Amino acid sequence: MITKAAMVSVATLFASFSLQAQTPQETSININGENVSGLNVQYTMPVQNLKEALSKKLETYKSGKVSSNKSGVNCSGLVIPDISPKQMDYYFQTQGDDKQSSITFVASRGYNNYLTNSADAELIQRCGTWLQAFKKDADIFQTNADIKTQEKVLEKATKTWNKSLDDEKKIQKNIDKTKGEIESKKTQAAAALDKLNSLNKVSATAGDENEKTLKKVTKDYASLNDDIKSLQGKQSGYEGEMTKQQGQTSAAKTQMDTETEKLNQLKTQLNSLGSK
Repeated sequence: MITKAAMVSVATLFASFSLQAQTPQETSININGENVSGLNVQYTMPVQNLKEALSKKLETYKSGKVSSNKSGVNCSGLVIPDISPKQMDYYFQTQGDDKQSSITFVASRGYNNYLTNSADAELIQRCGTWLQAFKKDADIFQTNADIKTQEKVLEKATKTWNKSLDDEKKIQKNIDKTKGEIESKKTQAAAALDKLNSLNKVSATAGDENEKTLKKVTKDYASLNDDIKSLQGKQSGYEGEMTKQQGQTSAAKTQMDTETEKLNQLKTQLNSLGSK
């Protein structure tokens, strides 16, 4: 088996991406100065997720050693039954960014004995079939990652909606409080008016004391009406705030429902892939 990690450089141009992964394409790869037959597959998923999905899949095989590095995943002495019942070395170079990525795949019987199209056509075909089957594993991994991301988005949207509901309750509390204050002032004003009317009926000969009381009640009645107008203005402001807040709550609810639907769609997609 190869004891020293090979340095893999890909000498091929990448084609356009499909919705998830293309059929594996043959390519020529230079390893330590030697042109080696390999396969290239392209994906529309972040390269880091592709690499992690690949490592997770390869680690399900109990034989050999699987190790990750900056350029991809190397396997030494690994038995992949769908490719060969014998121990082999496999090299997976992952490239790309946070949207598009690719795997370039090379296999060896060990000690730089790389597979070639001329001598190992059947084995290379099996490698391609394995890469095609891995597409499902990559899809499941990416969908699970998308679900985790969407759960965080939904959590944030739900918090926004709940906060908006709390803000509505606070505004309604102010509205109710102001309404109560207005009713109290109106009751006091009505009582002051009754008293004022009674005082006005008293003869002017009732004396200075009556005149003083009349002036005081008149002043109190005017003050109560000013208070009522001020409170009504305050209440109008709160009602305006409520209208605006209800609009925000409605928008937050719509956003939360939208994010919920996205999450449900991802879960349905995951179920369709046969993931438990």
